[in-house]
Amino acid sequence: MKTKLLKHKKVLIVIGIIIVIFVLFNIFKPQIAKAVLNDDEQHILALVQKVERCAKGSSIGDDFNVYKKVNDYGDSKTICYFVTYEIEDGLITRCSVQHDSSESLSEAQKYIYCDFWGTRKMLKKYDLLKHKRKTIGLDENREWSRSYPYEYIDSTIDAHENKHKEVDRMLGKLNSYLIDDDYEELDISLWKIKLFA
Repeated sequence: MKTKLLKHKKVLIVIGIIIVIFVLFNIFKPQIAKAVLNDDEQHILALVQKVERCAKGSSIGDDFNVYKKVNDYGDSKTICYFVTYEIEDGLITRCSVQHDSSESLSEAQKYIYCDFWGTRKMLKKYDLLKHKRKTIGLDENREWSRSYPYEYIDSTIDAHENKHKEVDRMLGKLNSYLIDDDYEELDISLWKIKLFA
C-alpha cells in the first residue's frame, strides 16, 4: 500500500515538474531564444513571427527557404534576409527585412515586409483580403481620381490573389529570383524556429 502511494506521489511530482518547466519556458521564451539562437536564426524567427501575426492560425509548411545578402558600401553594410515558404494549405509567403548592420534586430522590426500569394479562398481563410493591393487613385477608366477611397491598410503587408496554377509556380519563381540576385541560401535548423515561433 505504501509503495503504491509512494509511486503515485513520484508520478505527481514528475508531472508537476514538467508543468513548471513548460510554464517557465513559455514565460521566458524570448530571453531563451536570444541565448540559444544565432543572429541569422533570430532574424528568421522575427520574419516567421511576423507571418504568423499577419496570417493568424498559419504554420510553416513545405519548402522552407532562407536567404541572406550583405551589401558592403565601404563605410556601411546593409543586411537583407528573405524567407519563402508554403503555409500548409498552399498559401505562399515571402517575408523580408533589410537594415543597416549597425541597427539591432529590435530597431529593424519596422522594416519587416510580408507578401502572400494565394487563391481568394486561401486569402480569405487567413483574413488577408484586407491587405490585397488596390490600384490607388485610378477610377474605372484607369484615369486619375482624387475621390478614389484609400483602402490600403498596412504598407508592410501585401496579399496577391492568383489562380491556383499561378500559386503553385510562385514559390519556385521567388526562390529563382533570389538566387539570381546573388542571395546566399542559409541552412537553418527549422525545428528551432518552430520551437520559438
